[in-house]
Amino acid sequence: GGAWGQSFSDPKTVGQVFKEAGYQTSMFGKWHLGDSFGLRPEDRGFDEVCAFENGAYLSGAVVKLGYNGTSRTAESHRFNHNGNYEVYEGFRTDVWVNEVNKYLEVTRDKEKPFFMYFATITAHGPHYGPEDLQTYYKKKYETEEFAGLRQRFQKKSEKLVKSGKAKKGHDGVASFPYDHAADVANVDRNVGRLMAQLKKLDLLKNTIVVYMSDGSGSGPASADKKDMHSNELSQNPTTIVMPGKTAGVDIIGPAVANIDILPTFAEICGIQLNDTYKETIDGQSFAASLNIEGAAKWQERFYISDHQSTGERGDFNYQMALKPFNVTTVSLPNGKSVSWKSGKLNSKNLGPETIELAKAAYEKWMQRVLEVFPLGAYVQTHDNEKPVFLRSYPIVDAPGAKGLGIYFLLDVNTDGIYELDTNVSDYFGAEYKASDKESSVKLTFFKKISDEHLMPELDEILGLYKVPANTLAAAFNQVAQKEAEGKLQFELKAGRYLINIQSPKMKSSLTRPAKLKLRVQRKL
Repeated sequence: GGAWGQSFSDPKTVGQVFKEAGYQTSMFGKWHLGDSFGLRPEDRGFDEVCAFENGAYLSGAVVKLGYNGTSRTAESHRFNHNGNYEVYEGFRTDVWVNEVNKYLEVTRDKEKPFFMYFATITAHGPHYGPEDLQTYYKKKYETEEFAGLRQRFQKKSEKLVKSGKAKKGHDGVASFPYDHAADVANVDRNVGRLMAQLKKLDLLKNTIVVYMSDGSGSGPASADKKDMHSNELSQNPTTIVMPGKTAGVDIIGPAVANIDILPTFAEICGIQLNDTYKETIDGQSFAASLNIEGAAKWQERFYISDHQSTGERGDFNYQMALKPFNVTTVSLPNGKSVSWKSGKLNSKNLGPETIELAKAAYEKWMQRVLEVFPLGAYVQTHDNEKPVFLRSYPIVDAPGAKGLGIYFLLDVNTDGIYELDTNVSDYFGAEYKASDKESSVKLTFFKKISDEHLMPELDEILGLYKVPANTLAAAFNQVAQKEAEGKLQFELKAGRYLINIQSPKMKSSLTRPAKLKLRVQRKL
C-alpha cells in the first residue's frame, strides 16, 4: 500500500475485513497508510482510533516548543482520536496502553467480538524511555559490564558531532544507549499491562494475541550484527498466544510473513475471504502450521521483499516510480534466498539455476504490481467545510511541466468552490496558521478524462518503471490555472485532478525534489 503518510485506498484492510464480519474494530499507535481523508484508519475500517498518523514527520505531532530532539520528544503529542486531534501528556507507549485498556474495559460493546491493531513507535526512534527506566538503565550503563558499549557509542557520537549531523547529549538528535534500553523495556512493561488487563477481564480464554516486530528500528543499544541471531527463514520475533494452546508450536518449513496474518486469522475466526479478494492480496493462511484442525494446506511460494530506497543520495524514493532489483530479496520455497542491491546481484555461492528462478519470480511479481501501481495517493475532499491536506509528489514529464514537476493529487467528491493554500506551517491538529513566508505560486489543474489505469513502463534511461509522458498527456486535460500569493479559489467539478505547482522560490531536483504541502477547503 505505501508508507510515510502515503497510500492508496483500493486494498481492503484487515480492519475492513473484520468489521464486515461483525467485529468491532480498533486501532492504536502508528499509522503509515495515509493521514488525509479517505486514507486514515477511521476511513479504512476501524471504529475506535487513537493514532499517530504522520509517519516520518514526527515534528508535526510534537506539541511543545523545544521538545523536538530532546529526551521529552516522546512525551507530548497530538494524536488523532476518532477524527479529532487531542493532546496527550505522558510517554507515548504508556498513553496508548492507557487508551487500549480503557477501550477493553469501558468503551467496547461486551456483546460483540473485537479486533484490535496496536502498533507502537518503539523500536523506531526517537529512542527515549520514561524517567524511571532511563534512571535504571543509566546506572547499568555506567557499570564495568557495559564499558565496551560506552566506548562504541562515544566513538560513534564524536564522529556524528564532527560531521555536524548531531550534537552532544540530550539537546541533540542522538539518544544514549540507556535511553534506547529504557524505550524498549517500556514496550515490555506495557505488553505486561495489556496482558494483565486481558486476564483481569477474563478475555484470554477466547482472545488470540499476536506479538510481532516489523524488522527494523535499530538504535544505540542494539547489538552488533555479528552478535545477532541470524537465520534466513527467521527475521522477526513473533509470539502467538491462543486459547487452548499450552505448548509452543515451532513453525518449521514455510517462511511466513506479515502479509499472511490477515488470511491466517480470518481462517481461524471463520471469516470467509472470497476468491476475488484473495486475488488482491499476497498472503496465505499458515493456520495449518498452528495445528488448527481442517485448516487449508500451505502452498509453496516465492516470498519477495522489495524496498525502493537504498538509503543513498540519488534515490528515487520520493517519486511514484519503481526501480527493479533496487533492494530486493527473493526467498525460494527450498529455503534459499537471492538478493540484489541497486540492480546488482548481492548474493554469493549460488548456482545460475537458483538465480534464474528467483529472477523470474521477481519479474512475475513486478508485473502484477505494475498492473495496480498508482500514480500516487489521491486525497479526497470533504463535502463539508473541513480542510484536507496534501503532500507533493515529484513526477517527470507530466502535464504542465517539462522535466521534473511537483504535483498534488486530489479527488473532488462534490462540485463547488474550493480554497487552496500552499503557505501551510502545520496540519496535524494545531490551530490553523498561515505561514509568514508567503510567496507567489501558480497552480494548474489537470482533470482526468479516462478511467483506465495509468500503466507504468520501463524508462530505459532512468532505469525506472514510471507512467510515460504520453500516457499522462492523454489521460489529463488542463481545466484551470491561477497565480497569486496566499490563498487561491477554484470552481471545481467532481473528478480526479493532477495539480501542478510552480513558484520562483521553489528549488527542486531529481535527487532532492521540493516537499510542499497544500490545504484544500470547500467553501459553502
